[in-house]
Amino acid sequence: MNFTKEENLRIHQSSYLTFYLDSSIFAFDVSRIQEILKMKPITRIPRAPDYIRGVINLRGSVLPVIDVRIKFGIPTKASDENTCIIVVNTNIDGQKLRLGALVDNVIAVQDISPYQIENTPSLGSTFNPGFVDGLVKLDEQFILLANIDQMFSSDYSQLLADPEKENSNRHNE
Repeated sequence: MNFTKEENLRIHQSSYLTFYLDSSIFAFDVSRIQEILKMKPITRIPRAPDYIRGVINLRGSVLPVIDVRIKFGIPTKASDENTCIIVVNTNIDGQKLRLGALVDNVIAVQDISPYQIENTPSLGSTFNPGFVDGLVKLDEQFILLANIDQMFSSDYSQLLADPEKENSNRHNE
């Protein structure tokens, strides 16, 4: 089959959920998103890294919540009516995990073609460049495509995998 250029671009598009962190726009691949939650009370975990905001109860399951602003080197801010938690499915060190990503505000789902994605320039930024798969310019704005697996990978993957196990280990010490 022969497709026109427009049809070919549409066939290869992927959907991304765009969201704000400060004044920057980021996006997660929609195929990795389970749901979007309104902000709810988060229980802190003692001795957890600062980017692990804590855990919430998601229908009877413990869901670790990561402050995405901190992961990208953006100063934290108080939550407001726009703050939400994006529940994402990740693969960290061969383990499939479900995590909450705390973001300032969800914008919309955007279809993006691989032909629109450009390499992220290295500008000596404060965040790990492995956290971003590329950059897309849409309507005079830039969108940073976040790499969910790289962004949430850390030395604390065991804590994220099973916070209850970590807590029970502390009680046994």
